Amino acid sequence: MLLDFLSELEHRCSVFLQAQGHADSAHDLNHISRVVKVAKQLAIEEGADLAVVVPAAWLHDCVSLPKNH
Repeated sequence: MLLDFLSELEHRCSVFLQAQGHADSAHDLNHISRVVKVAKQLAIEEGADLAVVVPAAWLHDCVSLPKNH
């Protein structure tokens, strides 16, 4: 069940983020994919709840504030 949830979440996030596009390559889909990969590894090593960690990793850059705000 958790694997189904995570698979569906990742698919939806990926589709959404690809459709958004990013002018800032430091926060593009490749960046987010790397963050998700590392977050999963750390969650498994530390025994964290993947149902919390994975969505947080996917959405960690969904709000972009201007620098020096």
